Amino acid sequence: MGEEIGWREYLYGLLSSKHTLTSTLVIGVCWGLWHAMAILLLGYNYTYNRILGVLLFTALTITLTYPHLIVASRVKSILPACSLHGALNALWSLTLVATRLPVEQRELPLGLGVLGIVA
Repeated sequence: MGEEIGWREYLYGLLSSKHTLTSTLVIGVCWGLWHAMAILLLGYNYTYNRILGVLLFTALTITLTYPHLIVASRVKSILPACSLHGALNALWSLTLVATRLPVEQRELPLGLGVLGIVA
């Protein structure tokens, strides 16, 4: 909920509460870089490919920002965005379980990687 208050309420309000390409990019980049130190120092979601992980995670958050802004702005509440964010976090782990790739090769193509961005 903290991220949704920061990104979908406060920062979105500062950017005039219109889902434009600019607001999507600014919020998506901020959201992605918010996790950068956790990825680089702790291996958050990207244990083996940390630098590329920051880039992929930021690309993922940019693509996910638009649907989050849509659901938050339509009902004038961050609760739907919180639910969407929670669902994405919960379902992401399924992409890692449902594969036969070795653990070190699962990060980049699956959930938080290229397949996640495309989805």
